[in-house]
Amino acid sequence: MIRRLFPARSGSMAPMFALALPALTAGVGFAVDGAAMRLAQARLQVAADAAAAAASRRLESSSAAQTEAVRMAQANLPPSAHGMVLAAADVRSGAWNNTTKSFTTGPSNLNAVQVTTRYAQANGNPFRLFFAPVFSLKTIDLSATAIAICPSNPTLSQISSTIPSRIAVVTMGQACNPGSGLTGTCYWATPQGNPIVRVDNWNPGVTTITVRITSPTRLAGLFSFTAPTAGQFWVVVPNVQMNNVANGAPAENIVFRIQSSSPTVPSNRINTGGTATYNNRFNSSATLPGSALCAFSTQAAASRLVN
Repeated sequence: MIRRLFPARSGSMAPMFALALPALTAGVGFAVDGAAMRLAQARLQVAADAAAAAASRRLESSSAAQTEAVRMAQANLPPSAHGMVLAAADVRSGAWNNTTKSFTTGPSNLNAVQVTTRYAQANGNPFRLFFAPVFSLKTIDLSATAIAICPSNPTLSQISSTIPSRIAVVTMGQACNPGSGLTGTCYWATPQGNPIVRVDNWNPGVTTITVRITSPTRLAGLFSFTAPTAGQFWVVVPNVQMNNVANGAPAENIVFRIQSSSPTVPSNRINTGGTATYNNRFNSSATLPGSALCAFSTQAAASRLVN
């Protein structure tokens, strides 16, 4: 009897299936939760990328960058559906070192923003799992990080951060570039012939400085730029294009004078009487000399994600 029953297999699949069912259920559950987590992670990454890129165009201050990052994150993942995916504390302004590929938080030399978006218990919006609660795991924290560097300012760069004695316009000559066909002293200009002049800002805060062109008459007028802090800056003169003496144009002088500043500074800290003379013997440069500064949000420029 035993020998006849031993090879029988009928009815053996039911207990095997019963034994395997918990493992199969767990496998399906983990697959569903895993796919949902990957989708949520992707959403966080897109929001972090967009927030960092937007904030890097508002690096005139850390608070402005934070406000813009939070606004953009909420536009991509509305709080009504996703909770607070980006807290202001998770928006960090600092400096990106392109050589070491590293980000350092700091109050000065800002050129980048690091943003971390989260589904997290600390933010009150942890990611809720579907099947894992069977194993007493109801939620999990997810995060995504992005760093974006600001676009370079096309009209302003920094010569020095040393605080000058006053607000003033200065013209600085350099030796003419070899191969330019010119000798002696030349002045910086864009390839299009826009003069590049030096302007000093005494005021430690953000300052809008207005410069007046007093001669020649055909170029007379005002132009303004915003200095992000105290220091010495190279400034592109907009709406003025000159032909280079090296290309056969006659030599021509432009005379500049400081008109005003906003905020207004003490009269002994602004030189509105002195003039600076510039001429069209050019050292042309496709990029501004000096250290690059961030473009402001009103300037058409694209930020760049670096991680």
